[in-house]
Amino acid sequence: MLILGRLVSLRCRQKYKDVSHIDLLLTFLPFLAMALIVGLRGEATGVDTPSYLSDALKYRGITYKEILENYLKVMKAHKGSFGLEIGYVSIAKFLTSTFHSTQAPLLFMSFLTYFCFWIGVNYLSDDPYLSAMILLGCGFFIHSMNIARQMTAIGLMMIIYLLLLKKHQFAAFLLFIFAFFIHQTTIIGFLAIWLFTRVIPVRRSFVCMLLGLMLILVAIIQPASKLFVKIFPKYISFLDVSNLQTFGGIKLLWMVELLFALYLLIYGLRNIEHGAISMYDRHTFCSICFTFLYIPITYCSQYVWLTDRIGLYFLIGLMFLFPIALKRLREHSPKPFYLLCTIAVWGMFILWFVKSTRLPENVYSSPWIG
Repeated sequence: MLILGRLVSLRCRQKYKDVSHIDLLLTFLPFLAMALIVGLRGEATGVDTPSYLSDALKYRGITYKEILENYLKVMKAHKGSFGLEIGYVSIAKFLTSTFHSTQAPLLFMSFLTYFCFWIGVNYLSDDPYLSAMILLGCGFFIHSMNIARQMTAIGLMMIIYLLLLKKHQFAAFLLFIFAFFIHQTTIIGFLAIWLFTRVIPVRRSFVCMLLGLMLILVAIIQPASKLFVKIFPKYISFLDVSNLQTFGGIKLLWMVELLFALYLLIYGLRNIEHGAISMYDRHTFCSICFTFLYIPITYCSQYVWLTDRIGLYFLIGLMFLFPIALKRLREHSPKPFYLLCTIAVWGMFILWFVKSTRLPENVYSSPWIG
């Protein structure tokens, strides 16, 4: 659907100057399909799905007063009978009680997540079809069937990112509060996005410094994690260096992402170091910085598995990095080279998505979709 939509959009561009409304319509069906597939998944799909379904049944049998009391207990003693995120628990109880179905919270999270992504890529991406393909290829779609609450929070962060770029800080803060009560790690994504959109100046020198710091992090993470475990052995479950992941082919994907980010750093930011900073300039700056953060932080999950969850928030920038870079290539490079890069990028993310769906842990089943 994404490839067909992209071809139809290209055809429409030959007749109309502004096709944003057409892109909005053509990308709706793919995002709707993603939301339905994720929301209607069965218990056997995803490691966390059985917990979501059983918890939803448990929430149905408690009162809102008990939810609040549990939340206060967790805040005071860091322990309670059913989780901390009072927002999600309250929504899950309401939906399960109203529709008499434990599937309702899953549908709510999936539709909210992909609605946010649909709005975000259409308002921020130079190629919403490619951004949607990156969403699939980089694991957003697969993660939605496992760490569903965090993916919903990341979807909300997409809208927060858009609001901050448009300088609507109060609305962004209100949405952050809602997202925080869905998944508490949202505070990491919010602080990072707020700093890069509203505080940090758009300077190539800053991006170079950030890249240097990330390279240092990559260099020291292994010995530092081993030293930490020796000093604090009780935290070995968070820093399990005895069972390292092997990233394999994803390193090639990282190299391509890094090359495109470096290309934009050298050519895309060269003329915006001084003077008025447009929303697009700031967007380009954030996309580069988020990519330089995402790759090293995800690499560090070999040694500190929790960093993988942090890195997911910076994947937002990666969804826009390639469309921005390809737009610049289209305007400043020979057409055959631009077409070759476009086909290569599309092919890379399509292959990566197909590969991820064939993993045993990602086998899909649904009592609703057959």
